[in-house]
Amino acid sequence: MEHEQNLKDAAKLADLAGELKEAMEKEDRFVFSLNTMKKAEEIEKLAHKIRSRMRHD
Repeated sequence: MEHEQNLKDAAKLADLAGELKEAMEKEDRFVFSLNTMKKAEEIEKLAHKIRSRMRHD
């Protein structure tokens, strides 16, 4: 069950990373929007969840 959740989260992580890349390409290289910052935080939290589950397998 955790493996399946990790796969779902990994797919979401990949999507978010693509969205973040697109947003960063459109924005000024020194000033990022709040939405872009939140997306980066969401990526970090999701990666942490996956890593935590992997350690407990």
